[in-house]
Amino acid sequence: MNEQPRHPVREISFRTADPNGLADTLEKLLGFTKLRSAEDLSTSILTDGYLQIGITGLREGENDSTVVLDHIGILTDDLDETLTSLVAEGWSEPANSTPATRFVDGPPGWQLEIRERGWGYDDVIRAGTQLYELTPADEARDAAIQLPDVAAPATPSPRSGDAAIDPISVRVADVDSIPRGGARVEVAGIPIFVVPIEGNFYAVQDECPHMPRFGRISEGQRTGRLLECPIHRSRFDLVDGHVLEPPATEGLQCFAVEVHDGGVWVNTPVPVQGEHSDA
Repeated sequence: MNEQPRHPVREISFRTADPNGLADTLEKLLGFTKLRSAEDLSTSILTDGYLQIGITGLREGENDSTVVLDHIGILTDDLDETLTSLVAEGWSEPANSTPATRFVDGPPGWQLEIRERGWGYDDVIRAGTQLYELTPADEARDAAIQLPDVAAPATPSPRSGDAAIDPISVRVADVDSIPRGGARVEVAGIPIFVVPIEGNFYAVQDECPHMPRFGRISEGQRTGRLLECPIHRSRFDLVDGHVLEPPATEGLQCFAVEVHDGGVWVNTPVPVQGEHSDA
């Protein structure tokens, strides 16, 4: 019986002109399960229960007829030792490297993403997030549920005791319908994560600024106001949206929240056709 490889591969990321086509091929021929595809079919995420594959579009200037290997994610017992060995072989560590997830650029022109065994794709698959229809293991809480899309109102909605509510204030849910783990809602197509923290409700974009099409922050591990994206471990403050740990360099967009009449209301700009994008 073969020994477990020292650096098992847990993630492979490709770029291609037809992400959905490649995803369909991997699904049909290799038995991978498609976890998510963007509505415009520009990205897909698949898994075989162990390996995760991310597929996205080509960058400007890349040949439409090729499939480009973007990066490979591996697990190791010692991040520093592995990184030192690779640097000795001519690899370099870019600025987006973090203490928990190290990135190294290699001579072939692609990148390795290195994680220690434990939290990362290993635990995302085993212990889980909503992405895998499981509940994070480190915190006994309800998984973030998804509520129906809410159309932005065309006219102001009445509020008890007031003449009107600002027309961009949208009732997204009853107070009692949002679990401790929070809820993913969509207001006129905008994905928003609404979460209760210490008796108050907060709302932030439900896309990681690092890789919006892949990272739903509502699927990440959360401790109080700190939340970790399940894809590349960027950390954010849910109260003010600040990014606390890379590789994300931008914070989360925050939305004002009001609670009244038994409901949770989110103030969000009413989008026009083509205004919102998950790119």
